Amino acid sequence: MEGVKQGKAAYTFQFRPAQHDSGVKRILENEGPFGGEDVCDFLAVHPKTAQNITKKLWEWFCYMEPDQKIVDRLSKVFLDSGTAIKPVLYAIVKSDEFWSDKCVNRQIKNPVDFTLTVFRQLGLGPISLTALQNAPNERVALAAARGADLMMERQGMKLLFPPDVDGWQWGAGWVSSATMVERIKVADGLFKTPANRHTLAISAIGTKPAATSRQVVDALLSVVNAKLPEEKFSALVAACEEAGGPAAARDPRRAGNVAHAVYRVLFASPEFQFC
Repeated sequence: MEGVKQGKAAYTFQFRPAQHDSGVKRILENEGPFGGEDVCDFLAVHPKTAQNITKKLWEWFCYMEPDQKIVDRLSKVFLDSGTAIKPVLYAIVKSDEFWSDKCVNRQIKNPVDFTLTVFRQLGLGPISLTALQNAPNERVALAAARGADLMMERQGMKLLFPPDVDGWQWGAGWVSSATMVERIKVADGLFKTPANRHTLAISAIGTKPAATSRQVVDALLSVVNAKLPEEKFSALVAACEEAGGPAAARDPRRAGNVAHAVYRVLFASPEFQFC
């Protein structure tokens, strides 16, 4: 996959004259001595293609089984724009349905949503970039990226390698007893073993001293944009106190223990599985 690393396509269309049928062919409503590119062009502008692509985009970003009026509206945008994807995405995020209660926090996170979002929210990107610029050993500098890739694979998604031509099973298919264990273990990978786990925790908790365990939990939840009902919030407070409470959270040598304990309970909660 060296070509992919250089920004090149993994696969390209190739024309082999010896194997080509140069005769007249009927493709949908069109007749002529068509080649492979022609077939792709006919399929791209077909109304069924527009319906299929826009429905998949909506289900990816919003929710399953959208009303037909939504699909029709997006299909028109797709065809009117010359089969461009970006205008469809704009139309999705500007639609009232996208911001409705039916959509917001109703999608079950796939492994990418779960893992990479947490990594980004906790600032692993800048940390890894700084390490890559400073460390002579690229293997060490890219440890976070490799760790994220392994975590996602254990949750059921090896990027660029779907299980079959049908792809992954979305929605509830991401959540099982085995994958939930792996989601909880994301906290282990972030705060149990890495050398910078205490620094990472201090950064998440913030520089303002926390007087209570509730304030520590509030700070940790705000970083990952999580909200829980009171009974679940109390479980996080208990985990914080068991790990040492606000005194440990302010201690550069123990802050990672607090973050690990709180995030482990959070990552196991049903509410945190939605986006």
